[in-house]
Amino acid sequence: MSSIILIRHGECLANADSKYFDVPDYANILTPKGVDQALALQKTLPSIMNEDKFGTHTTVIASKHRRTQLTAEIATFSMGYPIVVDSRVNECFHKPSEEDPEEFVNVESRQFVVDRVKRVVDAHEFDLVIFCHGVLMDVLDPRGYRVYNCEVRKYDRQDFIERILK
Repeated sequence: MSSIILIRHGECLANADSKYFDVPDYANILTPKGVDQALALQKTLPSIMNEDKFGTHTTVIASKHRRTQLTAEIATFSMGYPIVVDSRVNECFHKPSEEDPEEFVNVESRQFVVDRVKRVVDAHEFDLVIFCHGVLMDVLDPRGYRVYNCEVRKYDRQDFIERILK
């Protein structure tokens, strides 16, 4: 059985300041709390992955944003997987809401996001661990709450393709 795991990055500087968009990537490194979250994930991720016996064909992907790459590097440090950077799992594009400039709205359609993630899944035949962003995870699989730092969502690959990427 092949699996796909989506993981939101750890807390970054912008998150700590309650800013989520329009912050340059170089300023969006992990906070000490974000590093601690990634270190905690480092302890639990092997057992999450071993439930399905992830193997040598596993691909670890991170978005182009440094906060996801740092989270992936810390969380998978002892596992030996190379990290593939893929901009198709980047954060969704947003703009300020016309009703409330403090709120942001997604400017990418759900189908656009699904299509770009589907291309990632289609490019990799085996298990995937994808370090990405909360809004991307929420667009793919909305659950009615904010996606938390280092939140892990695990899916059977076939179910992910049929239910999430439809």
